[in-house]
Amino acid sequence: ASGEGDPPYPLVPGEPLQLSMRAEQVLSFSLPKDSETIYLVKIDQGGLNLKVKLHKPGGQEYIYNFPTGRDDIELVLVETGPDGPQTLTLFTNEFTGAVAQPRIEITRIDEDDVLLPAYRLLTDAAGAYREFDTELALEKLGQACPLLEGPETTELFARCQLGLGTLLGWEVVDYDNAAKAVALAEVAYRESGNRALAAAASFLRASFLIEKTGEIEKTPSQGIAPEAQALFDRSIELQQQALATQRELGNRFEAAFILNMIGFTYYTMGEYDKALEFYEPAAEELNALQEWEYETWPLQNIGVINFDRGYLVRARDAFARN
Repeated sequence: ASGEGDPPYPLVPGEPLQLSMRAEQVLSFSLPKDSETIYLVKIDQGGLNLKVKLHKPGGQEYIYNFPTGRDDIELVLVETGPDGPQTLTLFTNEFTGAVAQPRIEITRIDEDDVLLPAYRLLTDAAGAYREFDTELALEKLGQACPLLEGPETTELFARCQLGLGTLLGWEVVDYDNAAKAVALAEVAYRESGNRALAAAASFLRASFLIEKTGEIEKTPSQGIAPEAQALFDRSIELQQQALATQRELGNRFEAAFILNMIGFTYYTMGEYDKALEFYEPAAEELNALQEWEYETWPLQNIGVINFDRGYLVRARDAFARN
């Protein structure tokens, strides 16, 4: 496919494209020149957290990024007008040497398609999230999810709930309702047969449990409160289950990401030796995958642990790799 500055690659309904893409690349595409047609653009991201920029004939640009990770899809509803063809580009802000294999396809949508309102709402949510309008994104997702309930739209419902939970947890800091939404997503992904995203939802739920421990009152003499310990234990259990699934599926990046988070869980508990047992292989695997941005996360805490223990050379080496 073409890059930025090159003629865009034409998209044709029923003819999906599978491409190779590095993080520094921008891939450009053109939509058919039909007038007054609605298209649903679906992008399987294939290893990068991609953003979609839509270029209108009049010069307007709109960017979409759904509030989920690189293992999810991007869906954008495009409604063409009489002013000529539209183009779109794919890009990422990630710092990585990994090569993705995104797959893009377009489908014509009829005006009377029962899912058209849900597609519009999901697209609006992705646009609002990219513009940092969390309130609007939550409003759109809250309207979209009920429209997607049913056996024919299980995976779209799961995606909607996962996006809702992500925003509630990381943006609103409402961990209880975030965990409920993500749990619904996990069940729906399992029902649809998508084990990878079911594991991703379970892992996200585990992350919210860790954050919940910070809401439990504690005193220096008590150590970890029993309520917090129960949350930590359940979080580790969910993470280990997600890790086993991602390893079984051969998803190396996702597995390494979970290893890092298990390390963080033990780090938060003050079990630093145990944390290193997970941080170190996570950093090695992320380095091997050339995932430099994410490699810095375990390396930072490896450095901090060794510095606090007086192992200054080890700390220096970890920080130098950061």
